[in-house]
Amino acid sequence: MQTTATFQLSPDFDDQLAARTWAAIDKAAAEWGRRSEYPEWMDKRTAGEYLGVSAHTLNGMITAGLTYHQVGGTIRLSKAEINRFMQEHKF
Repeated sequence: MQTTATFQLSPDFDDQLAARTWAAIDKAAAEWGRRSEYPEWMDKRTAGEYLGVSAHTLNGMITAGLTYHQVGGTIRLSKAEINRFMQEHKF
């Protein structure tokens, strides 16, 4: 059994689609630019800001295997390591 469906798109559908696509691209580019401003080595607060997560969530990521460096009482997380961890944990 085969069914056929017909859709009627509004006359300005292409314009709306293009506008939304460019808006999404602009948003992604702005986010990428903002993220590139972060230093290579970050404290936990800055790393949380970089990821857009709370301190509690960042601690959970560390428990899940996100590595950090500690010298004395100073903890630093590498931007490269954060990016690697996120790539390994994507769906």
